[in-house]
Amino acid sequence: MKIRYFLIPVLLIFFWSSFTARLQGQCLPGFISTSVTHEITVAGFGTDFYNLDFPQFNPALGTLSGVSLQTSITLNFGFYFENRNIFAINRNMRVTRMDDFSSPALGAQSPIVNNPPIYNSGIKNLAANDGVPNSGPDYYEMPVTAILNNYTQTTNVTDIAPFMGTGNVSFEYNSSTFNVITNGSTSNIATSNSTDDIITFRVIYTYCAPIIVPSTVKNFTLQKQSTDKLRLSWLIPNDTHGKEYVVEKSKDGTNFTAAGTILYNQSLSGNYSFIYAIQSIDKGYLMFRIKEMNPDGSFFYSAVRSILLEDIRTGIKIYPTLVNDYVQLSMEGQASKDVLVKLLNSSGQVLQQQRANSNTITLNFEKRLTAGMYIVQVTDLRTRQQTVSKIFAR
Repeated sequence: MKIRYFLIPVLLIFFWSSFTARLQGQCLPGFISTSVTHEITVAGFGTDFYNLDFPQFNPALGTLSGVSLQTSITLNFGFYFENRNIFAINRNMRVTRMDDFSSPALGAQSPIVNNPPIYNSGIKNLAANDGVPNSGPDYYEMPVTAILNNYTQTTNVTDIAPFMGTGNVSFEYNSSTFNVITNGSTSNIATSNSTDDIITFRVIYTYCAPIIVPSTVKNFTLQKQSTDKLRLSWLIPNDTHGKEYVVEKSKDGTNFTAAGTILYNQSLSGNYSFIYAIQSIDKGYLMFRIKEMNPDGSFFYSAVRSILLEDIRTGIKIYPTLVNDYVQLSMEGQASKDVLVKLLNSSGQVLQQQRANSNTITLNFEKRLTAGMYIVQVTDLRTRQQTVSKIFAR
C-alpha cells in the first residue's frame, strides 16, 4: 500500500476526492446514509473556557462521509443604569458576543469563530438625578432576558480523516461576552449587569452504513433525569403483541451489553421509557440503543444516543453564598483531586486564585469585597472540566 502511494499519488488523490464527493451526495448500492450526534452542554457566565472531548467516528459503523460541528447558544442578560448627573441623558446598552473553538483535528480550518448578532437595548431616556437610588425617572432596569435564544451555527469540516478512529477528538472552546454603554459618556452613570449562558456543542457524523431492515423505534431520546439517573424514551407507532425492547449500553459504540428489557404493553400506546441507574463505573461517554425484538426472533437496532457522564454523580457545594471574608467549597462524592479555584467579579476579571488538593477548600478573600455578585470558578486540572457558582458579597 505504501508503494502505491509513492508510485501513483495523483491517481490515489483523485480517487479519494471523487469517492468522498460521491459519498457526500449518496451512498453506494447496499448502503444507506445515516448520522450519529454527540453533544455536550455547559453552563457559564458569558465568558468562559472549556475543554471538550468527543469520541472519534468508529469505522466499524460504516464509511464516514461528513463531519459537522454545531453550536447552540442561549445568552441571558440583565442590567440597570442610573443617571448620577444633574442633567438628563440618553443611553443605550450594547452587548457583543463572540465564541470560538479550535482543535488539532481541524488543521488549517482552526480556529472557527462564531459572531452572533449584536444586542442593543435601544435608547433609554434618563432624567437628571433625583437623589433616590435605584428608582425614579433617572433609573432604568432590564430584568434578565434571553437576548440569544438557542442561536445555532453549523460548520462543515473540510478534512474528516482526523475524526476517524477509536480515540477522542479534543476541542478548546472560548466564549466571550462584552457589554458597553453607548450614545454618550459613561461618566457619573451607576451600572451593573448579570450574565449567564448555556452552550450546546455537537459533533455530527454522517456516514454510509450497510442497509438493515430499519427499526420502528421513533423519537428516541436520552436525558439526565437526576444526578444518578438517566431517562430513555421512545415511540413505537405500530406496536404489536409479543414484542420486547432491550435497552443496550456501550462505552465504545461497538460492544453493547443489555441494561434492561421492556415488554410489550398495550396500555402505553407505544410510548415507552426506561430509567437507567448510573453506576460508579459509568464515567466519560455512555452510549445507548434499543434492540427491537419480534416474536419470530428477528430484531432491529435503533439509532445510537450518547451522553457524557463525567462528574454527573459529583458536585461542588459552596457555602455561604452570602459572604463577608471567605467562602468554603466541598467536593461532594469525589476523591481529593488537583483543582484551581478562581474568584472573579461580574465582569469576568480574576481577583484571586488558589490551587488545592482536598475535598474541602477554604478561600479567604485577600481584600474585602464590595457589595455585589461574584463568580467562583473551579477547574479540575486533570480533566480541565469547570464548575462555576455565584456568590454575593454584602
